[in-house]
Amino acid sequence: MSRKPPANVYGHNVTLQTCTGVDAWQAPTWSTQAINGVNVQPANGIALTKDNAQVQYTAMLFADSLYTSPALDWWDLKNTSESAGHPLTVVFEGNTFTVVQVDKIFNEFCAFDHWEVLLK
Repeated sequence: MSRKPPANVYGHNVTLQTCTGVDAWQAPTWSTQAINGVNVQPANGIALTKDNAQVQYTAMLFADSLYTSPALDWWDLKNTSESAGHPLTVVFEGNTFTVVQVDKIFNEFCAFDHWEVLLK
């Protein structure tokens, strides 16, 4: 878990692309959604996938419980997209990132605080 950015830095907007299935020609179909009030930061590290494979990430996205809209379940979206055959992607400043890992972070009172999304 990283240190949560302060409230005044949740000024980035991204587009979320979730694979919803395939069409008659087996091409993926996508649902896109604009997400406002996130924070995207460059980062370098290695994350473990659910299969214990190591994947390098190059950025982190923070989606806050108060400042980000709409409120989404990033775990559910990641699982939906992967179940349909393609990873969940995020478009930020013209660059498309693949979602590597999603963590739901709680505060000291055990209440949901924010999502940390690792991107490559």
